[in-house]
Amino acid sequence: MRVSSEDVAQRAGVSRSTVSYILNGHGDRFSRATREAVERAVAELGYRPHSAGRALARGQSDLVLLVLPISPNGQFSQMADRLTDALAEHGLSLLMCSATASRSPSRRSSPPPGPERSSHCPS
Repeated sequence: MRVSSEDVAQRAGVSRSTVSYILNGHGDRFSRATREAVERAVAELGYRPHSAGRALARGQSDLVLLVLPISPNGQFSQMADRLTDALAEHGLSLLMCSATASRSPSRRSSPPPGPERSSHCPS
């Protein structure tokens, strides 16, 4: 079962909105003890923010789209791996597609499951 911000709030003894403020970088309005209680609850519960929920709340996604030409020898593989790792360090996810002249531009893919992964468009 996924840990929610409500679970963190209950563990820390604060409201869910307090958890949200603190985790979104606006914790300066709360006491050090409150911030530490939230941070401790996050660590104890292993809480990870839901990337789709955060994107919806902020009005922007954490996806970077990389469209590559089809490469029979896989020459872009290493570059894509390095890019995936670098983007993940900044909380971003990589969505990769291979571009061909015959592919319909209306094809879409679901976002990747988390910031530490990359995803490939379906063929």
